[in-house]
Amino acid sequence: MNNIKVKATLLFARPYSFTQNDGANKGEVLEGIKIEYYPEDNFHPIEDKEAGTYGNQILSDNAPYSELSNLGAVPGIYEFGCSMVNAKVRSGNMDKLVPRLKVNTIKFISECQPPAKV
Repeated sequence: MNNIKVKATLLFARPYSFTQNDGANKGEVLEGIKIEYYPEDNFHPIEDKEAGTYGNQILSDNAPYSELSNLGAVPGIYEFGCSMVNAKVRSGNMDKLVPRLKVNTIKFISECQPPAKV
C-alpha cells in the first residue's frame, strides 16, 4: 500500500456503524467515517479554460472508524494518508476500473482561519 500524503480542508465528518440486515453479508458490521473535503489547505481561484471548469470539486470518501479519535475541529486543516485504489465506475452499460485516492489515516493540523474581513 503506497502512502500518499494529502493536505486538505475537512468540511464534514459523520461516523457510522450498523449491521447489515440482509444479503450475503447479513450480520456483518459496517463502520467508518463519511468525510467530505476540499483537496487544498487554502482557497484560491482555479480555472481550467480547456476543460471549462472553475474551482475544485468537493471530494468524499469513507475513512476507517479507527481514525475517529484523530478528528479535531471540523472544518479544519488535515493531513490524510492515502493510497491509490481501483474504483469501479459505471460508463454507459459497462463497468470499468479507474484509479482514485482512498483515505486511510487522518491527522488534524489546525483549525480553519476565518476569511479576512472585507
